[in-house]
This record gives sequence, C-alpha cells and structure tokens, in this order.
Amino acid sequence: MLALLGSENATAIDLGGGLQANAGGSDIFVAKYSGLDGSYRWSKTVGSGAWDYGNGVATDPNTGNVIITGTLGGPANFGGGLTPSAAFFWLLTARGQLLVGQNL
Repeated sequence: MLALLGSENATAIDLGGGLQANAGGSDIFVAKYSGLDGSYRWSKTVGSGAWDYGNGVATDPNTGNVIITGTLGGPANFGGGLTPSAAFFWLLTARGQLLVGQNL
C-alpha cells in the first residue's frame, strides 16, 4: 500500500476519486493507493478555512491502517466531530475512516 499526505491551496483537488473542494487557506489531503499496481483506493481532505498542514504519514502493513500527523490553523472536522486548532495525530482505518484522533 502507498499513502500520500500533503497540503494544497487549490480550489479543489482530485487524487483519483473525483474533485474534493478546498475549505479555504491550505487544506490537508491524504490518499491511499494499492502497493501492487498503484490503483486508487480512497482519499480525504480536511480544512479549517485557515492554513492547515499534513506533516507525516505512516502505514501499518499488517492492518492497512494509516496514521497521519499535522497542524490545524482553525477548527475542522475529519469525521470525529469539530476539533480545535492544534497539532494532531489521527489513525485511519484501511478504508479511510477515522478510528482514533488526538489533538495535542
């Protein structure tokens, strides 16, 4: 599996599954692709309307889960409810759903 994490400040981004709109400022994106053939699996974006940054990504080869770290410039919702601006780490399932989130 291959996981991609970054920040973008375009109007929208297409990581393989269709356009995803930007919330304003710089948004975080994460995407997962097959390690065998590079085919698209899923992608998500999150943004607060301020400057948000994805800083680190790792995958668990046994479960397919994805861990991401970054900073939010304002409140944002990645699927677990509204979170305040903060540094964070989020654990996503192999299918991209938020499993555990922690703001620091």
